[in-house]
Amino acid sequence: MNSSDNKHYIRGFICIFGGICIHLFLGCLFLYGNIQVYITSYFHIYDPSINLNKTVIIATIMGVLQGLTVIFGPFVMKRVHPKLILLVAGSIGVGGIFGSTFMTNFTYFAMLFSLFGLSMGFCYLPPLLCAWEYFPERKGLITGIVLGAFGFGAFVFGFISFALANPNNHTPQIEVPGGKIFGPETAEAQGAMRMLRINCAIWFGLILTSVICVTKKPKQSETIKTEEETTERPESPQENIPILNASDTIMTSSDGNNLSNIKSGSTSLCIKDPNVKSVNTPNIPFKAALKDYRTYLVCGSIFFSLIQSSFVNVNFKNYGLKKIPDDQFITLVGTLGSVFNGLSRSGWGYLVDKFQFRFVFGAILVVQMAIGFSFQFIVEVKALYLIWVIITYACLGGHFAMPPSVFARMYGPITGGKIHGVLYICLVPTSFITLLLTSVVADAIGYGWVFFISAGFSFIALCIIVFLNERK
Repeated sequence: MNSSDNKHYIRGFICIFGGICIHLFLGCLFLYGNIQVYITSYFHIYDPSINLNKTVIIATIMGVLQGLTVIFGPFVMKRVHPKLILLVAGSIGVGGIFGSTFMTNFTYFAMLFSLFGLSMGFCYLPPLLCAWEYFPERKGLITGIVLGAFGFGAFVFGFISFALANPNNHTPQIEVPGGKIFGPETAEAQGAMRMLRINCAIWFGLILTSVICVTKKPKQSETIKTEEETTERPESPQENIPILNASDTIMTSSDGNNLSNIKSGSTSLCIKDPNVKSVNTPNIPFKAALKDYRTYLVCGSIFFSLIQSSFVNVNFKNYGLKKIPDDQFITLVGTLGSVFNGLSRSGWGYLVDKFQFRFVFGAILVVQMAIGFSFQFIVEVKALYLIWVIITYACLGGHFAMPPSVFARMYGPITGGKIHGVLYICLVPTSFITLLLTSVVADAIGYGWVFFISAGFSFIALCIIVFLNERK
């Protein structure tokens, strides 16, 4: 390995570190389930009609904004340096949350806080695509590492937020639609905005670090092969080798396809070199990928499957506190869930590099169905509640860690990144379904039956994914 290779590896690791930093910030999307009770308690002071069923709308709006804007990250990256994308989009998210802390009207608060969804959309893929440029043969593993930080974001800031908002582990006492909140005179309600401001300061530091570290791989000038190098390949007597004239040209592609093009007059031959291992799937046209049925099998299966994980993510605290009145324990449950959300992603990324997506994702779906059908029967047992939520979060990690690598394998890294953005557009209705299940269905039939319904959605996803064949 020469010094040039060493520099590229070092830059690649620095780029991965920058991606980890920005995804620690972006992963705080999953933090909202932990801090919703404090935010609701604060605005209940100014508007007694505010309850947990109303404040869940913020999670829905953020999910919608993320889904609608993820696709633009790879497109903007063609024209703008990723550093600028991270700085501008990240600052919009942090600035929106910081500005929201000065609002006493929940509508204005929700509008500003939800700008975080824009940060999520634009910043999600660029650091990942940059890291792929340095390690094209390890897309699944790199995806798992970078997106693993996404899961750890809620873990780290879950502890920080709990220490700032509820250091004495007080339990909410006031019953409202959706669960219980803290009284207007409590420190937990009064200190909610201070907690968010301190978090914003740390988040901005993470954004600046990512701006410094994330960069594209420098393009290397094409090297001209010497006559000796071009004659190294042994001739096979079984090959039908064309006779070339003086006007013929031989060109070797360096775009990852490992093809030799022999052009002679109006004739063009394409010979695959079996001695060279390809690490990049050629990028097929974006429109062709959109017409490929496999795109919609992946998107459809993840759409139905994600409903269950999203419902648990939004409601684990409100539902848990109904059965287990221990705020510190329920916060710990969500925090450890975030850990496994993060840790599992590198594992899912590794597995999808080794096996077909339908087999790995099918295993996730079977586990989710078992969790959904049994959740209501174990909720009052602390240890089992902890395990069930942790497993759910680990499954959630697979939903986000595997698709980037799968799409890159099917369509090429650039087109795959764009199709991954299409996936998020397909997932926009998931946010509305989660809101409907939380605000309407759960109140009408109870959380237990909603878990049954969500397990049914996972079964539908399993029926879809069995038809997927990546090696079309």
